[in-house]
Amino acid sequence: MHVDQEAEYPWLVAEKDLLAELAARDAPVLGICLGAQLLAEAAGGGARPCTRPEIGWREVALGARAGGDPLLGLAPPRFTAFEWHSYEIETPPQGVVLAHSDCCLQAFRTGSHSWGIQFHAEVTVEIVAEWIAKDGEQGELAGAEIEPEELGTETTRRIAESNRLGANLCRRFLALAERAPAYPAAAS
Repeated sequence: MHVDQEAEYPWLVAEKDLLAELAARDAPVLGICLGAQLLAEAAGGGARPCTRPEIGWREVALGARAGGDPLLGLAPPRFTAFEWHSYEIETPPQGVVLAHSDCCLQAFRTGSHSWGIQFHAEVTVEIVAEWIAKDGEQGELAGAEIEPEELGTETTRRIAESNRLGANLCRRFLALAERAPAYPAAAS
């Protein structure tokens, strides 16, 4: 699904409202792929179709402002990450660009405690295999000229490094969220 498909997925409206409230309160948030696109939109940016889908293992490079970032600042300057998206993030007005690929923005921060990452730091071999199996209905791999078997083989080869990066990002986010100031309850 995509950020602009509220008619097909009505729950997206409530998700966007919640993320807008959390962003306004500068509450800890980590959005991944669609979550990053929703966070960007909720914080005043957006998401739009990419010029080309980005699927498979792609190089991500940290930007100049990532070095001091509490979440991504300790990541390698360049790393290979798993991608599967056809929309890209439009940076929120107060957003800080943290990483990019040759295709599009890959990570941003808004406020002090909210991050969006376009790449999939959470994937496992099993998740990728499931996405490949389900792709027969959508045909995104064929459209991107990617052979499913090759993607599966590359995933097996790269997953351990990707999982280390994902686990480190998760640990850092949870530590940052734990230290974040308390936030007032939402208005009823």
